[in-house]
Amino acid sequence: MDLYHFTAIPMLHSILASEGLREGYLTLYDGTILYNKVWLTTSPLPYGHGLCNGTEKLSESEKSFMRRVGNISESTSINGTHNKKLIRLKIDTEWIKKQPGFCSYKKLMRDLGQPKAYVKYVGAMGVEGARGMTDEQISKIMRKGNTKEDTWYIFNGVIPPSKIVSVEYMETKDKYIPYDFELHGRRYIENSGIYPISSLLLSDLNHTMRNITFLPGSVIAFCHKANSEENILFRHVLFTCSISLRNFSVLIATGDETSFYIHLDVLKSWTQKNSKVLCQLFEKARESYHRYYG
Repeated sequence: MDLYHFTAIPMLHSILASEGLREGYLTLYDGTILYNKVWLTTSPLPYGHGLCNGTEKLSESEKSFMRRVGNISESTSINGTHNKKLIRLKIDTEWIKKQPGFCSYKKLMRDLGQPKAYVKYVGAMGVEGARGMTDEQISKIMRKGNTKEDTWYIFNGVIPPSKIVSVEYMETKDKYIPYDFELHGRRYIENSGIYPISSLLLSDLNHTMRNITFLPGSVIAFCHKANSEENILFRHVLFTCSISLRNFSVLIATGDETSFYIHLDVLKSWTQKNSKVLCQLFEKARESYHRYYG
């Protein structure tokens, strides 16, 4: 049995440069939301699982639900979705089958006392185009039974990057190839308002660092609000930190404290040395913010 997780390019780099894959939720019949549920499937293709493709026009109720799931304020703007069919992660099946939080979707729903009809309804809503269907059309799909919930598994835990066997990119609608950041990821991420440092700068950074390597797409300029201070964000499995481009102080730091402080002086020195080009990168991110939010 092979197990896959489909995701979008920006999410991929958050997964690889962190403790791993853990985001996800499960909605129950009464509206309760269970968090930290990673969805997996035995299906090698992304169709029939309710994955967005980045072109959806969200209704106000859908936006409100996304804010609720993301635990963000109602005033936060949500303008669209990402294509979660583009990236296919293959998971170490032998490892995850031994984990206590691993279960088939249908068994988990039975254990949670969920109605069989609701489980079938969730499967039907995964069918391509279901968002635009009438209740009668959804009921017909439920009766036909050709839905994908039998392929779904849920993991209540964290899948570390080391247990991701392969990362692949959708070349055509039914073919995935090995993912390459420069070929497949950079343009998409920049169009999302996130500006990674160049491959040359990344090479220089990794040559400068002691015993750790930053992955492509893991060192970025991102402007999250109109008055954001100019900064550069470093994301690594061990830690994440943001360094000011004004005075080179630490704005944010999370993760392993010991590892962070071991590497902090080198990160500050490198940031200061490359501050001019990093400021130019951040200005692109700021311009993107104003284009996106107006």
